[in-house]
Amino acid sequence: TGPAVVKKGNYRVPIGTPLRFLLETVGVDESRLNRVFLGGPMMGQAASRLEIPITKGTSGVVDFSEEEARATHAKVHPCIRCGYCLDACPTDAFVAPYVLDASRCISYLTIELRGVIPDELRAPLGNHLFGCDICQDVCPWNRKAAVTETPEFLPRPNAVAPRLSELAELSEEDFRQRFKNSPVKRAKWRGFMRNVLVALGNSGERAFLEIVKRFMDHSDPMLAETARWAAQRLQTAEEEKREQENVAFPHEFV
Repeated sequence: TGPAVVKKGNYRVPIGTPLRFLLETVGVDESRLNRVFLGGPMMGQAASRLEIPITKGTSGVVDFSEEEARATHAKVHPCIRCGYCLDACPTDAFVAPYVLDASRCISYLTIELRGVIPDELRAPLGNHLFGCDICQDVCPWNRKAAVTETPEFLPRPNAVAPRLSELAELSEEDFRQRFKNSPVKRAKWRGFMRNVLVALGNSGERAFLEIVKRFMDHSDPMLAETARWAAQRLQTAEEEKREQENVAFPHEFV
């Protein structure tokens, strides 16, 4: 969702633009790149320690209009236009093909956002605590992706399906120790606990109500407000469950 960063400047290109188009457009020789970091068709970054010549523009920034973006994809992008990513996104972050509203993206909301998560986006977050790969999961191109065997990319034992009740008990020091040398620390303790509270509220489990209530008077206004929302959501879910259980279903046996 950010610009591709190179040695001599920043370049903004439409989301999903192939790296080779970026290289050709700004005059970068692909053979001179040291490393290319890609997150599937959605985002990517090219980085180099070498001198990279800039042959277009003088400000170091190249912008493309929506028309140019669509023309670019029509020519060189491998996307099959299935629309799976648009339909699967819980927060409707894709406002149009190849156009992402980053402020609605779950990865942004759970990692980069430092304030409260907008009310209308909390329920769609479900149990996401840090980032989201739904658009990557549904992309047909990723079906051919090989499972990595690189140790650094394998999940840590304590990070696989952790219990929400356990995470809600983490102190700031516990958080630092548990996620030492982990990207999760980028969310910081208060952001992570905010995410945990949202997930607790979305769980529908009344057993979590007491945990949530402990945060309702927290000194941090963001956590206190999120806890009140979570408590209300859990209470509402419980009431709806009781109503369903009280509905009579007459049966006739012949």
